[in-house]
Amino acid sequence: MLTFIHASLATAMILFLMIAALWCFGALVFRRPFSGGLVSTLILAEALIVVQSLVGFLALLGGARAGQWEHWMYGVTAALSLPLAHIYARHHSDRGRLFLYGVTSLWIVALSIRGMATGR
Repeated sequence: MLTFIHASLATAMILFLMIAALWCFGALVFRRPFSGGLVSTLILAEALIVVQSLVGFLALLGGARAGQWEHWMYGVTAALSLPLAHIYARHHSDRGRLFLYGVTSLWIVALSIRGMATGR
């Protein structure tokens, strides 16, 4: 059951971060400012990543096993990506932050897809 929830949260994470990336790049194209709504979306994305990781850890404690060691590497990297992007982006302009968070969101999507492929 926990492995199903873990996989479902991974799918939700991919969709959520695709929306965040589209929001970032759309704001860049249409010259919109970096907004509080986007900040809230990124915070929720990080919370989703953390919850998904905790469910995966609980599944591990329950006896489930990830298919390959890379699965763990992708999960840890995904969890650290947005906080590291925030540390770097806070000293940049709105356009720089939009670009950085958009690329970071796509990076986490790619990590999530790879994590799903190695978790079986």
